[in-house]
This record gives sequence, C-alpha cells and structure tokens, in this order.
Amino acid sequence: MLTLEEIKKSNVDMEIIREAHKQSEDRLKDYLGVMKDINQKTFILFNSFLTILILLISAAFIVHEKETIGMLFDWITVFVPFIFCSLIFFLIALHNFEYGCVGSAPSMWLEKGTIDGKEVKLANKLAEITYYHEHRIDVSLKSNGIKLKFQEAGVYMVLIGIVASAIIYPFHLFSPCLPYRLLSVVAGGLLAYLIADKT
Repeated sequence: MLTLEEIKKSNVDMEIIREAHKQSEDRLKDYLGVMKDINQKTFILFNSFLTILILLISAAFIVHEKETIGMLFDWITVFVPFIFCSLIFFLIALHNFEYGCVGSAPSMWLEKGTIDGKEVKLANKLAEITYYHEHRIDVSLKSNGIKLKFQEAGVYMVLIGIVASAIIYPFHLFSPCLPYRLLSVVAGGLLAYLIADKT
C-alpha cells in the first residue's frame, strides 16, 4: 500500500480512485452496520437477563421463609451472582468504543491549495481519503471484535452459572461463605471471557 506522501505525488486516475473510494466506504459502512446489530442483540440480552435476575430475586424473597423449598433459595443465591456478572459483560459490550467515520472532516477540504484546486486535484484528495479509510476500517473491526467478545462472554457466564449451580452446588462444593462464592463467580467470569476469546 502506498504511503500518504506517495499518494499525494502520484498521478491518480479518477475512475479507479472513485471505485476504490466507494469500495472502502462500503466496507466501513458494513462494519458500522455490524456494530448496530451487535448493540441491538446485546441490548435484548441485557434486558432479558435483567428480567430473569429480578424474577429470581423476587422468588428468593418468596421462598426464603418456606423450609420445604430451602434448597431452591440456596440455588437462587448461587445462580444470581452469575447473572449479575453477565449483565456487567453486556454493559461493557454496549460501551461506545472507537469507530471510524464514513465522512471526512471539513478541515480536509477547507484548506489553501485544496478548496481552490490550485495544488491538489480531486482524484488525489479522494485517494487521500481512501487512505484514511484503511485506519477507520481497522479501528471499527477491532471495536466490533471487542463488543462481540464481551457479548459472548455474558452468554457463557449464564451457562457456566447454570452448570455451577445445578451440578456443583448439590455436591456441596460451594461454600456458603461469601468470599468463596465471590471467588467462584470471578473464576466463572474469567472462564467465560477465555471461552469467548478463543471462539
């Protein structure tokens, strides 16, 4: 790929650079579209698991006084922190990471030698903008990867919580002590992130 200085000195063909600019712009728009899809899916997951969390906490208060279903209360107290941790993953996925803009800043055009067409030809300017699109595309791709990783980690966290609370707890491998339960949730969070990072 040519450097910016080489592009400025090149005799750029207008027809080719228009197509190159269009292709790079379309690719950038594709990644921005993926970002919107990820955000939408993450938002739905966040609301769904938040609703489940509220229902489980409500159920815990209801069954707390009934000894016959004390096991259910214990299971809820083990499972709820895993859902809470998954919500944190989803919030990170919804964070506004850096993305490239489709359009160019006015300062790229409103400068001497460009706006009057005396020093810079339109073809060369389009080539310069296409050059910057490469960075914008890379940044957007990286941000999408981070978002998707935390989204998947949130889902994996819930699955790990189900396995941990439904299988490990009955064998009394979960200590009722808060530090041990917190440690199990942290370990589950790390495992969920590692799984998401490898997939």
